[in-house]
Amino acid sequence: MLARLAGEGFRVITIVDPGVKHELGCRVHDQALERDVLCRTEGGDVYIGQVWPGNTTFPDFVAEEGRAWWGELNAAHVVSGVAGIWNDMNEPATGAIDPGAMRFGRGAFSHERFHNQYALLMAMGTTQGLLAAMPDRRTFVLSRAGFAGIQRYAANWMGDNMSRWDHLWLSIAMGAGLGVSGQAFVGADIGVGHDWVVHFTNLEGRPMGAFVVTAVDATVDPAREAEFLEGYRQMIDADKPEGLVRSELLRRQGGAWRIQTTWRDLDTLLANRTSGKRPAALDLLERVGAEHSHTWFTVEQSYEG
Repeated sequence: MLARLAGEGFRVITIVDPGVKHELGCRVHDQALERDVLCRTEGGDVYIGQVWPGNTTFPDFVAEEGRAWWGELNAAHVVSGVAGIWNDMNEPATGAIDPGAMRFGRGAFSHERFHNQYALLMAMGTTQGLLAAMPDRRTFVLSRAGFAGIQRYAANWMGDNMSRWDHLWLSIAMGAGLGVSGQAFVGADIGVGHDWVVHFTNLEGRPMGAFVVTAVDATVDPAREAEFLEGYRQMIDADKPEGLVRSELLRRQGGAWRIQTTWRDLDTLLANRTSGKRPAALDLLERVGAEHSHTWFTVEQSYEG
């Protein structure tokens, strides 16, 4: 199935939670016990919380061995044809069970010491595994939680929201805040979630997605970076398309580049995309032979559909 979808231009991302089903005979659980890579309590017992499988244990990402083991598991996913990993429930969420008893570093550190870094460490292990499995390709990891430095390993989305105007308003402030904090690749759910309100329609929510993120990601041959940078300078000095407010060039992990654009409103963006004139950024990237992907196309095609 994955190969067939890839042949049609689709890439599959799978959600992975850190909660490992607490059940003897479960392969992942048994392997984690054998390697001693699970979080423990102060008394030395394996900590048990609750996620989707019910009672669950949690990888100890503070331990380097725990991150390496987790990376191996994720490497198996991408080898099977999955294009990237979506890290969810990684605050870590523990359901009705108090997380305070969960300790890290094989019990050496309190929960408070590494709670906020848990998602960052999970992303580090995930990225490590993906790079080992496909060293010639950019990794894609999406994370619900994070900490300072998460942009080196993962994009962020802002978790489950509600279909309400105040949540749309909050998503703008949160996205801008993460942006000025160094996390440029961030977005919010659009037209989904809980507490659907009758006066709030899906079409009202979707334009906000175009406002938040319009981007082209690219990998440029280092030997052609000077040509690429000069071409970008010429591009932004040229006449701007109607409705384009700003164009930014961002450098990402592993030498990847992002051309990120901000538009006045969705109508002007759609008008430019349906005008028949190719975006100047795509012409530039193809001229320097760069591999690229277009996250903003996904936004507008979803809107049009």
